[in-house]
Amino acid sequence: MSDYKEIWETLSQVDVSEYVEEKMNLSYLSWSRAWYLLCQNYPDAKYLYHEPKKFEDGTLEVAVTITIGECSRSATLPVMDYKNNSIINPDSRQINDNKQRCFTKAIAMFGLGISLYMGFSDDLPDESKDKKSEEVKKKTAKKVVKMKADLRKNESYEEQPQKEEEPAYDEGWAEAFVEGMSLIITAFDNTEELRSNYKSNAKHIAVLGEKFPDHKEKLDTLFTDKAEELDKKEG
Repeated sequence: MSDYKEIWETLSQVDVSEYVEEKMNLSYLSWSRAWYLLCQNYPDAKYLYHEPKKFEDGTLEVAVTITIGECSRSATLPVMDYKNNSIINPDSRQINDNKQRCFTKAIAMFGLGISLYMGFSDDLPDESKDKKSEEVKKKTAKKVVKMKADLRKNESYEEQPQKEEEPAYDEGWAEAFVEGMSLIITAFDNTEELRSNYKSNAKHIAVLGEKFPDHKEKLDTLFTDKAEELDKKEG
């Protein structure tokens, strides 16, 4: 049975350079690639997403635990936008995107892709980040005051949705999306998790069906086959 030392020595030696992507002058390893590389070495690996933690200012923190045999490591991550600023009252897609980022971070705790985090001092005191946090708090306070005022005037308040950049829905995106989903589908242990994953990706799946029906058919087949497999196992 593998122990922490053996796992670390194995995964920290995996070369992830060919899978690294660049964004906002930072290097990233996508969750699908991280899971693929992890399962190449430890196909029995499992994961668990924890209930997001909500703070008084409306921001959220997600957490995930990766388990390999008897060894487990966890990671947390604030729900952030593409500029790495905490999001107030994030929607389901923003939460899911950051769960996947946290997923990759948790895998790195075992050594896979850990070099990407070296020099990225997100845990050290940072005046600019503290200022941003204060700005978020001030903006939240102003929103609360305005909301109460609007409620008194109109007896109702409708929060304006935040504008987020949409991914480029092209052929490359479709192939990468289906490939990533196929990798993670294999790890599900029950139908509830499978259905939950399908629902959390409903928006992207809808776009897939509209623009790339062949890829959508392939993805539906993957979900159907896995659902039948799990139904037999649970039944």
